[in-house]
Amino acid sequence: MKKVKNETTEVWVYKNINNEWILINTNKPTFNSKYIAAKELKMSTKTISKYLDTNKDYKGLYFYSFAK
Repeated sequence: MKKVKNETTEVWVYKNINNEWILINTNKPTFNSKYIAAKELKMSTKTISKYLDTNKDYKGLYFYSFAK
């Protein structure tokens, strides 16, 4: 059996206001995981996964990941 590695995906969440990209989390440049982003934004991780890196907005928010 192969062990499953549980990887977390860091998530940057932006709003596009007047063609200017603004990070919504001003304290730090990222959420450490989809779970934390979903909890703070009151949405599901499934929604974040669906819109992650698609350049499509969900309720005015854009979700991007950073591959390490």
